[in-house]
Amino acid sequence: MAMLSATPIQLKSADLFNLIHLLDEDAFPYEGSFDYVLRANAPIVRLRDRVLAGAVEQGEFVETLREASGWPHFRNSQQIQYLIENPPSDDALRSARERSQLADRLDRINPLTKVVTRTLKRDVDENKVHREPHVIRAPMSPVERAFYEAVTDKVREYCARQEVGEGFLLTIP
Repeated sequence: MAMLSATPIQLKSADLFNLIHLLDEDAFPYEGSFDYVLRANAPIVRLRDRVLAGAVEQGEFVETLREASGWPHFRNSQQIQYLIENPPSDDALRSARERSQLADRLDRINPLTKVVTRTLKRDVDENKVHREPHVIRAPMSPVERAFYEAVTDKVREYCARQEVGEGFLLTIP
């Protein structure tokens, strides 16, 4: 099964868990197990981002991996242990090519990368599609207009009660 989206998702952890649970219920049987993996994995994700940005030195690299290995989930990780014992040099951490390879290795430690791949727009340069949107206006019938306004009013009322911004929620209906 594959679930693909070209649309940015704006989900809470519970929403993302429900989607991931559909893909791999054995790896993430309970919402609590998913939350645990997110917390345990946070140092790895943070380190990967800092490596890609060229903003980390060897000492911080090793310390962050030690922090991650403190979680029971990663305590016996041979990948983390290897990187702690054989960290990249500061020169390697300044090399764009080495940083990219290292970020890939860190991604493979992350248990979520088996079910979720996230590509940011800024990371895609090759064959970038350039859109040329054209607006096509289709007038609504009176019935359609009344339905649209009724739904919009309900969404705005809900947002006001929940004290949340209505912008994103108004795009869904």
